[in-house]
Amino acid sequence: MSIFWTVILTLLMFAVVIFVHESGHLICAKACHIYVEEFSVGMGPLLGSFQKGETKYSLRALPIGGYCKMPGEDGESDHPNGFDKKNVPRRMLVVAGGALFNLIFAMVLFVVAFMIMGTPSEETVIGEVSQGYPAAEAGLLDGDRITAINGEEVSVWSDMTSLIRESDGTLTLSVDRDGTMMEVEVTPTVSEDGTKVIGIVSSRANVSPFTAVKMGFLETYEITKLILVSLWQMITGAIGVDLAGPVGVGQMVGQAVSYGFLNFLVFIAVINVNLGIINLLPLPALDGSRLVFLMIEGIRRKPISRGVEGMIHFVGFALLMLLMVVITYFDIARIMG
Repeated sequence: MSIFWTVILTLLMFAVVIFVHESGHLICAKACHIYVEEFSVGMGPLLGSFQKGETKYSLRALPIGGYCKMPGEDGESDHPNGFDKKNVPRRMLVVAGGALFNLIFAMVLFVVAFMIMGTPSEETVIGEVSQGYPAAEAGLLDGDRITAINGEEVSVWSDMTSLIRESDGTLTLSVDRDGTMMEVEVTPTVSEDGTKVIGIVSSRANVSPFTAVKMGFLETYEITKLILVSLWQMITGAIGVDLAGPVGVGQMVGQAVSYGFLNFLVFIAVINVNLGIINLLPLPALDGSRLVFLMIEGIRRKPISRGVEGMIHFVGFALLMLLMVVITYFDIARIMG
């Protein structure tokens, strides 16, 4: 895919992710009867806007963020329905709403993907033969059912792949092709991770909406757990620091799209989970930090000095931008290298 279309799709993806995040803040604020002055996707120069009710909805030029502007966010306001006029639980809901909506949206995308793609079937029916691999060279086709390997009957896909991985030399596969039995000889090759493969992918089974919802929830949970474990391992030095900025994400977008629309859909879901979890971390300038200040206010029964909180968020934002510049530099250096 060309660089032009990679950039366009990356910008569109960021716009969608930001829109979902800021929509979470907006919907929670409206639900808590908080006055929202402006809802913006993007930062910087105004491209267009419209007014609906009390709120101005804007699209701005730079897809590096967005905001849901409410009086009383960073100080006291005179508006009777300002952010500062609501109790701590309601303000916490509004602050956490963006990240929560990213996680919910990710789960919805996973559900859609599972509804379309289904799940890998345990039948020994070939769903796809990868070109350039031994199976394709031996003449195996999509839809072939492998019934035995070297005379040993197989009826479950995982058992069949285990026999292939443990093989030593050429395999004789008994194949049922539309009711006609035949034998095909295949010599496995070794993949990059050292596993013996012949280049076949299992067929997929349809899933019910209920099962798709369950799988979408579990997938969101598993990716969340993976992100948190990886962050902890990076902090403790168990693994190296591996972060990607906008340029690195753009490169991953190109790779995801090259594998098809559904893979791109799943990639967007993963990005939403990442943004949701990262935003909830207790780091200055992120929503997680604001939640910490609100928790302290709830315990103390009075807020921390607005000046102190504002300075912490400002310094955190500056460091965050500096980190983004450094990560982008290394992304470009890695790609150029």
